[in-house]
Amino acid sequence: VSKTFYSSLNAIRNATDAVWEFSNQLEYAKMTYTNLFGDASLANEFINVLKDFAAVTPFSFKQAEQAAKRLLAYGIEYKNVMYVMQGVLAAATVQGSDTAIESISRAIGQIYTKGRLMNEEMRQLAEAGIPAYEILQEKLGLTAEQLRRLGDNAIPAHVAINALIEGIYERFGSTLE
Repeated sequence: VSKTFYSSLNAIRNATDAVWEFSNQLEYAKMTYTNLFGDASLANEFINVLKDFAAVTPFSFKQAEQAAKRLLAYGIEYKNVMYVMQGVLAAATVQGSDTAIESISRAIGQIYTKGRLMNEEMRQLAEAGIPAYEILQEKLGLTAEQLRRLGDNAIPAHVAINALIEGIYERFGSTLE
């Protein structure tokens, strides 16, 4: 009886700790995004979307929030971050790896920062398990030679990111439903 009691007590304590930690994460996120966006209602909307992502993926709110912060730090506008996050989290869910969120969001952010698509970021996406070359070939109608010479083609970042996210979501988006 005492073993069952203490097991139940530990389970309750662990659940309480998890709720407390999540509550603290939400409060910190609200403060951060309110300051960042200058609008509390926009911050709440952004946080709610992140919570929704966390609810339908095997990743925590904190992991989704870190990816969103990374994309924002690279300069992607908050109104576009949620679109990009759909692709990032769908692909990371299929990969089933915590590091996939980081590597995919970093590669997308670097494409955005550079202003054009380069081979380095394509390799990062491929290493994260994203068929990026295939997606670009399909979405942008690139030839094999054009794919080999991506740096010379100067594909604008917004064109490349939109094509990549669209292709990623088409392939992996069902994991978020």
